[in-house]
Amino acid sequence: MSQFRFRVAGAAPSSSFLLACLLCATPALAQLEGADLEAVRDSVRETFNPSRAGIFYAASINFAVQPDIATANFSIDGLEGQGANDPELVNSRIPVRLELDLGRDDMKGFLQGTIGYQDLSVGFPFFSDGSDVVQIDWRSRGIDLGGGIEYAVNDYWTLMPSANVGVADLRNKADYGDSVLGSIFQPVFEGIIFDWETNAWIAGAALGARYERQYDGFRVRSQLSASANHIRSFDESSDDISIRDTASALDIEVNTVHPIGQLAETPVELVTILGATSLVGDARGELGFDEFFEFGLALQFDISRFDFPIGDFRIGAIAITGKDVSGWSLVIGRGI
Repeated sequence: MSQFRFRVAGAAPSSSFLLACLLCATPALAQLEGADLEAVRDSVRETFNPSRAGIFYAASINFAVQPDIATANFSIDGLEGQGANDPELVNSRIPVRLELDLGRDDMKGFLQGTIGYQDLSVGFPFFSDGSDVVQIDWRSRGIDLGGGIEYAVNDYWTLMPSANVGVADLRNKADYGDSVLGSIFQPVFEGIIFDWETNAWIAGAALGARYERQYDGFRVRSQLSASANHIRSFDESSDDISIRDTASALDIEVNTVHPIGQLAETPVELVTILGATSLVGDARGELGFDEFFEFGLALQFDISRFDFPIGDFRIGAIAITGKDVSGWSLVIGRGI
């Protein structure tokens, strides 16, 4: 949705796949080497396509189109329902936006850069009693640059086409702890599912439509958007991690703004936040959830009298809910 956006490095393998691998394994794996070990690794490659690791990342980039500073925490119930322990996604991002005067009353341009950091942590138990957990950590750091135009069709509707390019560092690390099983499975999974890193190029485009209207005592801003992003890896640590993926999403948000008074001679407004996001195409099923909803509140302050570069700003909190996902987000951004 609009108020928070997140990025994730690499797709999480489902626990059902991991359990299948573990059930097929025997203590003899510890003795495998050379051609025998490679044969087992080939079987893992056939079951889990490592080149699909980037679809997770490509899907999540679709939520990075708003000029808000945000941090978000997600509990991915879809992975937990498959046997994973406490799957948690933490995302932080800092955007910088510059608006451009194009010399027309009905059109303006903008440039935006975003720095993002994401961490997805999840544990997979070796046994049904939850013992001997392998802890998996996906991390990514990235920066992207984008730009677009805002074209006012009439007094209420504005079209917003945009494009972005960026680069990211994606890393995956498995921690087997003190489990003796780590020495068995690490040679099998290393560089295919776990323990790899890569850089990646990202390119994307989005088309948004915004509706704004003033009513008696409050105003409304609604926004629809469709976005797609392509990711392509380079400098991979493993030949198995060759990422070529594209993901798309649809997004809607509705905000209402209500004046509520003043604070130290600064006008204050209450902003309600409602929204929904749905992944489409190949991205569905890759994040552990396919859609989610947002409900939140923010306070908006008119600071134009202080001669800051922006006339007003808002700070708020959002609850995230949906099938197989829940969480929260904190946002700071320009006013509406």
